[in-house]
Amino acid sequence: MNTNNREIILLTDYRGAFWSSIRNRWGLCSLDVEALRRAFGENGYLLRAVPFSEVNFRTQDYRGRVVLYQSSEDRGSYYKDYLEDLLLGIQLQGGQLIPPFHYFRAHHNKVFMEILRDLSGDSSMLRPRSWKFGTLEDFKTWPGPYPAVVKSAWGAGSGGVMLAHNQEEGADIAERFSRSAAILDMAKEYIKRWWRRKNGYVPFSLHRQKFLVQEFLPDLKGDFKVLVYWDRYYVVSRKNRPGDFRASGSGLLSWPEMLPEGLLDFARHVFARSRVPMISLDIAMAEGGAVLIEFQCICFGPAAMELSDWFFQQEQGEWKRIQAKSIPEAEFARSVCCYLQAQGAEAGG
Repeated sequence: MNTNNREIILLTDYRGAFWSSIRNRWGLCSLDVEALRRAFGENGYLLRAVPFSEVNFRTQDYRGRVVLYQSSEDRGSYYKDYLEDLLLGIQLQGGQLIPPFHYFRAHHNKVFMEILRDLSGDSSMLRPRSWKFGTLEDFKTWPGPYPAVVKSAWGAGSGGVMLAHNQEEGADIAERFSRSAAILDMAKEYIKRWWRRKNGYVPFSLHRQKFLVQEFLPDLKGDFKVLVYWDRYYVVSRKNRPGDFRASGSGLLSWPEMLPEGLLDFARHVFARSRVPMISLDIAMAEGGAVLIEFQCICFGPAAMELSDWFFQQEQGEWKRIQAKSIPEAEFARSVCCYLQAQGAEAGG
């Protein structure tokens, strides 16, 4: 990173939005870009907002530039695919994306999120176990174990997450999540299968949407959403729906003053390994300790912070609960600036 460069580029989407907020302004959920500009200015950085549509590699040079960017959760990932092209271009030109590009790839992509977990090599982050599939045909050879949690690669909250008690249920759920062919394509394929049935025809898969299976952890009553903004930890307790194994999206939320032993230490460990300015963690306290269910490093919901009256912070090795309301734009800017300063200190030795 060019430590003398105090300008930060912030890329906004076609609505002029950046990241997300639970505050709805004119039907648009977004952090306030002007408030972000002021917050970065107070930390000694100049923030310049640029729409993605104005990125031009023939007239602009992103080498050594710090770039904050947006993602998208649109169905089909059409706009996200466009953003990926531009972000890869910025990276190839030498720009510094925050967070690093692989976290963009993991956003709204639970299969790649699990791959990042696998690549961590950290035994504390490898539970629960997971298995990844690209077609229904691949899944049909999987022997279990059951019960197991089957997850669509896309989606937020509890959507696209179901419990399979046995192989038959697993196949039904996997068939639903992996369906990829349009009706006309399905009709053509079935005709081919019938017409060529005696010629050794190998069927073309009609179920090619990737998905994953995650180890089921029994007896969980809920989990914790932990948002980490550099050194400040915001925690929401989420209880499972009645008669359901899922806590995400249940609406049964509370902001606990006292936390299970080891929860914050585990969150701090995962955050440190991730090397990002902020992170959203879904953590469950299971037999044997804390386990990481899911994580995101970009465009995660900030409700745990915006609705909290306190945060947790480690001081001299002890966790303290600090009574204070937090402003999302100020916390976002502070976290990014702390991250850049830490990187500068590492680069300088």
